[in-house]
Amino acid sequence: MRPFVFRAQAALDLRKRKDDEAKRVLAAANAAVAAAEAAFASAAQTHDKALEDARTAAAQATSAFDLVWYRNWI
Repeated sequence: MRPFVFRAQAALDLRKRKDDEAKRVLAAANAAVAAAEAAFASAAQTHDKALEDARTAAAQATSAFDLVWYRNWI
């Protein structure tokens, strides 16, 4: 009797390589998403601080010139 040879092994190996590659691509995409979310959070925090600074400056303006200058500066 001849030894058993699984003829579809080449197809299984190819699918496993493609699955491994897809997992690597997915991991890279997930890392990019995490980095983008962190950058967005940082930008949102900077934006909120700038708005708060603008509110403070507008509230503390003592003359019409200061109010107009700050508004035009924005």
